[in-house]
Amino acid sequence: GGHGQVAMPADRRALRQSLIRQREKRALVGFDFDCTLTVRHFYKVFAWCYAQRSRNHPHCEAFFAWCKERGIDSECESMDPSDPMTSALDEFCRAAGDEGFRDLFREVFLGGKERIEIVAEWLKRMRASGAQFAIITAGTSTAVLRALSAVPEWQQFFPPERIWDTQQGRHSIRSVAGHKALMLRDICPTAQRFLLVDDSLVKDCPPKWVLDS
Repeated sequence: GGHGQVAMPADRRALRQSLIRQREKRALVGFDFDCTLTVRHFYKVFAWCYAQRSRNHPHCEAFFAWCKERGIDSECESMDPSDPMTSALDEFCRAAGDEGFRDLFREVFLGGKERIEIVAEWLKRMRASGAQFAIITAGTSTAVLRALSAVPEWQQFFPPERIWDTQQGRHSIRSVAGHKALMLRDICPTAQRFLLVDDSLVKDCPPKWVLDS
């Protein structure tokens, strides 16, 4: 029998060049967590207000009102001074249950289902254009991971290895935003562009040398 015709592979050079260009443009968008991705300060409400039974931050009022409305005890019974955030979250989840924490975080700290979906759509569009995402918090990365377990709509955009806190950084600089900016390169060395999204930039702008580096 005769030999069948063998199809030659299509010329992939154009596709390869396109993929290379796309990788070259790849950006890492680093988000602060509190008051940037959230609408209220998650760390301060739990570690300062709830854990220490105080009302020393304006965002605690919405938290206490939410608890009162649902008959949930807003008095933290025990707090570990070495890790106030984790012990406060443990205590709250004992009082309200995991579902209670999920509802609280989504409603009080993220602004509800509609805002969660709007942010998820924006992240999806940005990812389609080549962006990757990270979170750098001055709180604790563990608390952020725990909080995001209540937000499956966002989890696909923030893999655990891209969620850091400033205590995990290797840089020594007075500016917290500057510290976060330097950490972005460590988190994703292959990114070509870096963008830090942080509500505190208006009062804590990283020094020029940080941006130049």
